[in-house]
Amino acid sequence: MKNQLRILAALSVMLGALLAPETSFAGWGAIACNQNNAGCGVSYGWPTLAAAKSYALIECLRSNRACHVWRWEHNMCIRGPYGAYTCN
Repeated sequence: MKNQLRILAALSVMLGALLAPETSFAGWGAIACNQNNAGCGVSYGWPTLAAAKSYALIECLRSNRACHVWRWEHNMCIRGPYGAYTCN
């Protein structure tokens, strides 16, 4: 009986990851934006907060000059300005 429950639990987790892939990345995420032109960069699934912030800034700086980290998260979803969104 215990093995059957373990198998059922594992199948439930796998099904959840397939049905909602945007929530299957555990880790850190961040949103970096430029207030002057509403450009943003997002990151998710990073092992450290520093890595998540750096990647979001790099993504934002590709099309902007004055970017700053707006918000960050750990294993959750957040919304930033101008429609930016990231989810772990």
